[in-house]
Amino acid sequence: GTPVEPGNLFYLGSDRESIRLHDTAGAHLLLLGGEPFGEDLVMWWNFVARSHEEIEQARNDWEKRDVGRFAEIAGHTPEQRIPAPPLPGLHLKPRKRRCGVPHD
Repeated sequence: GTPVEPGNLFYLGSDRESIRLHDTAGAHLLLLGGEPFGEDLVMWWNFVARSHEEIEQARNDWEKRDVGRFAEIAGHTPEQRIPAPPLPGLHLKPRKRRCGVPHD
């Protein structure tokens, strides 16, 4: 019974077996789910990893256009690809988990 306005993210919590949706004018929906990660994560730009070093490697792979890791997007030219910004001049640290997910 909770309305969600277009363009917003909505966190549903965990331990659900089903979800009931209703729309009044047609909708596009992206539903992400799964077991929560068991550790804190580093998030920077469009990358999520376990450490600064993994973020650094992801950025390098993105800039090298490593298609084994980041596939080409159908209908987009190489000129439309957004380059990753430079990494900040500090060591990225994991974020503490939130949203009511227990943390050891």
